[in-house]
Amino acid sequence: MTILQTLFTEVLHALCKSSKDCEIVFSGCYERKCKCKPDYIEHENACYGGLYSKCFKPSDCLSTSFSCKSGICQYVEYAKYGKILSSKPEVRAYWVHRNHVINATEKVFAGTDLTGRVYVCRGTKSNITIPGKVRESEKNNPRCRSSDGYFDIEYTDYDILISSDVEWRRDSSYTPDKAVYAGKTKDNKPVFICRVWSIHHLFVGMLDPPLYKYCLVPYYDLVLKGDNFEVLVHK
Repeated sequence: MTILQTLFTEVLHALCKSSKDCEIVFSGCYERKCKCKPDYIEHENACYGGLYSKCFKPSDCLSTSFSCKSGICQYVEYAKYGKILSSKPEVRAYWVHRNHVINATEKVFAGTDLTGRVYVCRGTKSNITIPGKVRESEKNNPRCRSSDGYFDIEYTDYDILISSDVEWRRDSSYTPDKAVYAGKTKDNKPVFICRVWSIHHLFVGMLDPPLYKYCLVPYYDLVLKGDNFEVLVHK
């Protein structure tokens, strides 16, 4: 292989004759182009493994709740003292039921909308867990407002994200291994947390799996699909 060919095959979507031509880890030759293997997600010229994908190190695996154990990306969340934690190295963020939040300053701040401050939450229904926002102004009847990609959903029973070690980053400046895990879809695809600004509103929603190219957010009875968004990641 020439130097020029080597340079090209170090880039995803480069032309190839066989998987041996593709230099990116966890990529192969599909339809004469270097692409991520099935069950891997492409992001910024790299491939990240989903659940049960092969891996070499924790950062090969998607999100804060999948980590590399025995060469396989495995789900590493666990419950302890009312908290849902992750054993992935250096991950300190955790989820707790809304009734167990002791210090309000520990909640992850998502921004402000027309009602005031909003925080990151997640709700579960029919074995599907998705993120959303809860408004500080709704003290008497707080709800987690989210979207499953089809409908606007409100939860009165939900979890709150707790951490001082997370931040919002633009789509092009984050890596999926650090994306905060919020839950899963009905086909077990991991869900990440995103936010978009529109019409003077702040919307917190989920990145649309499996490609994670759009942020799906609720807007009254509609679901908005934004391509200019920020992702919540662990520092």
